[in-house]
Amino acid sequence: MAKLDFRRAAFPCAALQDNVDNRANLLVLLKQYLKAEIDSSLPADERMNFAELVKQALVLLELDDDTFANYVSVSRPTVGRWCRGETEPLTAGRAAVCFEIYDCVNDRLRLLNGFAKKGYAADFQAA
Repeated sequence: MAKLDFRRAAFPCAALQDNVDNRANLLVLLKQYLKAEIDSSLPADERMNFAELVKQALVLLELDDDTFANYVSVSRPTVGRWCRGETEPLTAGRAAVCFEIYDCVNDRLRLLNGFAKKGYAADFQAA
């Protein structure tokens, strides 16, 4: 199996259809990137821009700013500033935010895996 590189993956909105397999694969890529980010095993030149990371997480997890803010224990305006690239947390704060996103990705993957096991994915792909 080829190594997946989340940082270089493209995420056009059209690609994010209700295809459970595609969504799960993109979430796995995000999870791998977040794990490396949390472990501080990424060189500085390979780290994703924090604004892009937050935007991609919002899209892939299908969360609005308010819900995401509750997950990472910050205010909604803070999430907006992160998305616009105006601010970002310090190194320790970035790791904490990545850990919270990582947990959310795990929850979403468990949900998608249960969804696919029950055979609902075929219903959506046929529609």
